[in-house]
Amino acid sequence: MADYGPKMSRLSEPHQRFVVALVDQLAAGGGMNYGQAAAAAGYPLWRQGGSNESKRVKQSQRQRGHEIMQREDVLDALHEVAGKNLRALAAVAVHRLGKMVEDPKSKGHATAVLATLDRTGYGAEQRISVEHTDLTGDALLARIEVLARKHGLDPAKLLGGAVPAVKVIEHEK
Repeated sequence: MADYGPKMSRLSEPHQRFVVALVDQLAAGGGMNYGQAAAAAGYPLWRQGGSNESKRVKQSQRQRGHEIMQREDVLDALHEVAGKNLRALAAVAVHRLGKMVEDPKSKGHATAVLATLDRTGYGAEQRISVEHTDLTGDALLARIEVLARKHGLDPAKLLGGAVPAVKVIEHEK
């Protein structure tokens, strides 16, 4: 038995063969053909009918494959296998990135160098400054009063008589 993860291990053997067939198709450089995967997994063209039916229903491999791909457990297992394959490719990607960094004539040399520096803690430093102004409650009322007075308006009329006691400090230019 292959070394499957928990999601793949929970599948029935035919469903496991179906997922493996899809992954093999991709490894061979093709796309995913659900019908071929169903055939490779050993699914018959015939299946039992519904709960009240004892007759067999003919179904194409393509239909069968599509039906299998609608199952959440199959999709979860396929995702699990794809993730495992992606993690395995990380070593290849690191090796190839290293080759690009080491070859100044490589087409992507500068990008590879910058990406490597950025992901290893030597990227450009960013400073983000956040300035918070309290515009709630009394602070908002005080701000409205200051602006009203600056423009020669009566703050009490703007605020409906609720003018907080604010000390206005004038400064000379």
